[in-house]
Amino acid sequence: MADKLKVGLVGAGFIGKMHANCWLALPNVELAAVADGRPKALKEVPGNPKTFATVDEMLDSADLDIVDVCVPTPAHADVVIEALQWGKHVLCEKPMAKSLEDCDRMIAAAEKAGTAFMVAHVIRFWPEYAYLKSVAESGKYGALKTYSCLRRMAVPMYNWQLWTHDESRAGGVPFEGQIHDVDFMRYLMGEPKSVTAVGIRNETGIAKIWGGFVYDGGRCATVEGSWGYTPEYPFQHGYVAVFEEAVLDYALHREPELRLYIPGKEMEGIKLAVTEVGKADAGGNISDLGGYFKEIEYFAGCVAKGEMPTVTTPRDARESIRVLLAEVDAMDTGGAVKL
Repeated sequence: MADKLKVGLVGAGFIGKMHANCWLALPNVELAAVADGRPKALKEVPGNPKTFATVDEMLDSADLDIVDVCVPTPAHADVVIEALQWGKHVLCEKPMAKSLEDCDRMIAAAEKAGTAFMVAHVIRFWPEYAYLKSVAESGKYGALKTYSCLRRMAVPMYNWQLWTHDESRAGGVPFEGQIHDVDFMRYLMGEPKSVTAVGIRNETGIAKIWGGFVYDGGRCATVEGSWGYTPEYPFQHGYVAVFEEAVLDYALHREPELRLYIPGKEMEGIKLAVTEVGKADAGGNISDLGGYFKEIEYFAGCVAKGEMPTVTTPRDARESIRVLLAEVDAMDTGGAVKL
């Protein structure tokens, strides 16, 4: 393998530009190529990579180690599979797919190729969430009993042809937003036994959904995903994690954002080390690159060392889609769905 890993980016929209800035911040990586059918979007990608109108042209012409797939969800499976068939290591933006059939196609292609394939579940790498995971694993505050989380935003207006407003293509807020939190819930707590859900549909599909997940041992989790807010409404995400001996509470747009409550003690604000990568004005609702950088740095490190990613695996990403589909089913049927 060359001294620098060569990366080809597929998709030059909001998330593609975010990823591009992260690849450019890594010292042993070259953002060598980008493919997108929109000439204007290609010009906006930083780093001066070679540009191609299609992924076929890029794969045929560019010498690449990694392909980073940042296209709309309906195209994930075909682009991922094509890149894997070319023997490339592949990073794919979440969600993995809208159907388990597409997930299975990608898994089969990855296993046949023998190259690294990771779905970019960035919240597993987000500092405040990674901290919660480490606290839960340490057992320092006892067992985690309940977990509540939310993700709220204005209706996304920054994507290509507003494709996320078509539920048949995007799946609404569950697939475009709440998948972050359903996936992290599983990462944190394991596999739920059942789910109930309520929600609201509008012209963009499912615009709000609240899921209640039941676990063994009396544990439970609630997950809210919403994008039915005005454009002026600030993006929010956060959680409340109740342990036997403490509560961790995280929310954006307050100081301190991460708070620890222990019985008999004053609230403690927790300040985490920040990865200084900078910010990117890519037109979406998050500009801070820290979490994105950590996931991309991790994937690049796995490829450089010849290792398969373990923080998130293709089968794990598929399971998050299965649980999400069950939640949507529970919303539509009005009953509990066993998992």
